[in-house]
Amino acid sequence: MLDKVTLNGKPVVLPFKLSDLGEGYSFDKNDVSVYEKDGNTYAYTDLLYNNKMITTVSLFEYAEGQKTEDFIVDMISYSYLDDESVSEIIKVDDISGKNKKEDVLSKFGEPTNRETLDTGSEIITYETNNNDNSYVEFWFTKDNIISTIMIKNI
Repeated sequence: MLDKVTLNGKPVVLPFKLSDLGEGYSFDKNDVSVYEKDGNTYAYTDLLYNNKMITTVSLFEYAEGQKTEDFIVDMISYSYLDDESVSEIIKVDDISGKNKKEDVLSKFGEPTNRETLDTGSEIITYETNNNDNSYVEFWFTKDNIISTIMIKNI
């Protein structure tokens, strides 16, 4: 799964640096959210393409004052509910925001984990390489339409 991820039509392998993406990509260096939990530091920012936000990313081993070209992305997440016109911005083996739950299950089989939320929506997770820090998550609306794809690999 993780070897068949595309971002904006271009193959991408997580973790990655900005230099792996090519022209037009940048990070929102003025909006890095940092927080601590259970002794770990987490940082998030937006990935931009031609100065337009396309997805949220998690930064691996982020350090205060770090140059944006040194950011290492270990997680990308895109919510298709924000803008359906870009429903194919992130794809996992050709599965995108245009697909439904039955497409995901047909393509990848039974997930590692399923979680039903109070809203009637569901999250299904496929862990990769027997590592709970590497996974692909699909979030579905109560109508079984993909609302978010989250990919993490460290």
